[in-house]
Amino acid sequence: MTGKNILVPSSFLPSMHLLLFLFVATTLVHAQSFELKPNDVIALTGGANIERTRFNGYLQTSLIASKPELKIKVRNFGWEGDTVFEQWRDGGNHQNLDPKRAQAEKRISNETGTDSWRQQRDWRQQLSDAGATVVIAQFGQMESLAGVEKLPQFIEAYERLIAEFADEGRRVVLVAPVPFERSVALGEYSEAVRTLAQKLSLPFIGPIGPIGPILDEQGHRIMAEQIVKALGLQTITNEAIRTQALEFERLWFDYWRPMNWAFLTGDRTNVPYSKDWKDTSKRIFPQEMEDFRPLLKQAEDNIWAAIEGKAVTPIGIRSSVPVEPPTAKPQSPEEELASFTIQDGFAVNLFASEADGIIKPIQMRWDERGRLWVACAVSYPQIKPGEKANDYVLVCEDTNGDGKADKFHKFVEGLFMPSGIELGDGGLYVAQGTELLHFKDTDGDDKADTKRIVLGGFGTADSHQMINCINWGFGGELWF
Repeated sequence: MTGKNILVPSSFLPSMHLLLFLFVATTLVHAQSFELKPNDVIALTGGANIERTRFNGYLQTSLIASKPELKIKVRNFGWEGDTVFEQWRDGGNHQNLDPKRAQAEKRISNETGTDSWRQQRDWRQQLSDAGATVVIAQFGQMESLAGVEKLPQFIEAYERLIAEFADEGRRVVLVAPVPFERSVALGEYSEAVRTLAQKLSLPFIGPIGPIGPILDEQGHRIMAEQIVKALGLQTITNEAIRTQALEFERLWFDYWRPMNWAFLTGDRTNVPYSKDWKDTSKRIFPQEMEDFRPLLKQAEDNIWAAIEGKAVTPIGIRSSVPVEPPTAKPQSPEEELASFTIQDGFAVNLFASEADGIIKPIQMRWDERGRLWVACAVSYPQIKPGEKANDYVLVCEDTNGDGKADKFHKFVEGLFMPSGIELGDGGLYVAQGTELLHFKDTDGDDKADTKRIVLGGFGTADSHQMINCINWGFGGELWF
């Protein structure tokens, strides 16, 4: 596909919001021909806009299903906050740490035999392990906030990153950054990426039409259409295929960015939790992670089945690690109360318990109506391979004033390891896994019906040290 690349000055973007959707034609500019080959594995790399394609699957669906005879596979390596300067998946670079932290990290490295105190693998290893043959990269949006004076550093860092992507003969496609109003230098950065692509004889896709630092669902749909069109593919809108693509994305995320990865391949592989509780010479976490592989294969087979209009096989839970009953008998509320020593003038009574749905509570908050909100992390400390987390926030209410809750409902379900909640801004903030979310009830039924991702990209190295315990500060700040 040929055509003239259209570059829109960033100062003109606000007034061009609607016009971009109507008139901007995305083209593939290249110095050599590019086409997908049979059995290509496409790695998607970039920041939040690439990472969040896992929530809608428009790009993945079209890349895979446009030419089903090629048997294309897609692996999403996007990570919120990634820039060409930092991707936070390299091994520990002690030279960049203060002396005290550097000494501690060296000690841990010696004890564990690993220097991965950030994330588990570097780019070359990650892409090689995934069998990637094509890398689609989108960078430059957040970097453009540094202004045109930082363009030389941006291009230098991007060229080094591309060299890592291209290792082992992988073909690289560069995608222009998504424009947004706050960046006055976005146009220059997009042009610099195009020029870099020409220098390296790489395909370049741009400009990208939707506006915004973080795309909404419609923006993702448009970006996907533009990318696949520039690659000479057709947009596929089959919902059955997209459903299966989303299921693969769910499993891939849990496999590639697992909860407690520091105990898997990071700096805590030598602690007891990382090992079998009976045979401490055996590590069970790596064994269980291998159970993801057949699930991922089945999910991919389901995509092909959906493309062919055939029935799919439901993804179940698969774990080679047995679940044994607890060795200690749990106490009843009555037994717990009997063990208390209570100061004169005080009384203790049961307000709510596991029997009411308060399972593995992490944080709780009282609202202005005297109701208790509890974050329940049933999936703690981590999910089994294939398991769909269904943690929730339970609201407990005492309707007759007897000091015991008698009315319960779940305000929001389908959470994954909620480790903090706070009421505010007309709804509920929830800290879970990699995200800070905000939920609202807009129809008055006491259940959340809107969800907004406030921030993303938080680490999951340890389920005890994630974003947690959010609180309002005295100045109206939300602390976590």
